[in-house]
Order: sequence, then structure tokens, then C-alpha cells
Amino acid sequence: MRKWWSMLPEYAKPIILGSAITIAVGVLAWFVAKGVPAMIQWIYGNVLMRLGKAKRLISAEGSKETGTFATYVSTDDLIKRSGVWAWLARRAMRWETKKKMGFA
Repeated sequence: MRKWWSMLPEYAKPIILGSAITIAVGVLAWFVAKGVPAMIQWIYGNVLMRLGKAKRLISAEGSKETGTFATYVSTDDLIKRSGVWAWLARRAMRWETKKKMGFA
């Protein structure tokens, strides 16, 4: 079984190598085209979920202290409370805005 490559005729080896490389490049291209954007969207979704939880927590804490429900929470407070990197949170919020506008 291990010696199958040496038993192949010489004219068949470049054909087999070429098709194997073509398949590998095709799989890599598919992953870059489909898999990476989907993974980024999944990460952005998780970040937005954490930002939403942080906003609800800040609003609930404000309603306990003052008796009124806070409608506006600053972006910096959200990012600090959520524990997400600032650049990632801003990218996720930008992506969400583009998605709502129909560009993403």
C-alpha cells in the first residue's frame, strides 16, 4: 500500500499532483470566501450580545439608584462594562449599523 506512488507510470504523477493541488486550493478558496466572513459575523454577534447585556445592566443599576430607567448609555461605559476590546466593539457596532442599512 505504501509503494503505490512508485508503481504509477511517470506520465500519471504530474496529473495526480496537479489535481491534488487544485482540490487543496479550491478548499482553501472556499474557506476564505465563505468560512471567514461567517466566523467574523459570529464574533460580531457575540460582541453585540455582550454589549446589549452590559447596557441592560447599566440601565438596571441606574433605575435602582434614581428610580428612572436610563435611556442613553455612553459607548465607552458599554465597552468598559462588557469587557470587550474597544476596537472590536466599535467594529461590531459599525457592522451592525451597516447591516441595518442593508450594506452588509
